[in-house]
Amino acid sequence: MVVARQGKSAFCQARKVTGKKRCRMHGGTGDGAPKGNKNAFKHGRYSREVIEKRKSVMKFKREFMELLRIMKNEDKEKPDLSLV
Repeated sequence: MVVARQGKSAFCQARKVTGKKRCRMHGGTGDGAPKGNKNAFKHGRYSREVIEKRKSVMKFKREFMELLRIMKNEDKEKPDLSLV
């Protein structure tokens, strides 16, 4: 018996696909695109290389912003020697 229903109460009478919970007509065959499918790319925004590059850029940005914050705090702590 397939999990999918026909109408309000009757279940689909088609046999389920081996190893799946649904028949071929209600989503039992598809597991998505094959790994490494080049036809599915539109822009590459989520490719492994771009994700790693984005992570490294964000890490660099965080370190740079932290350095700027430290430098600003050091400037505030230094006494003004121009009046002496």
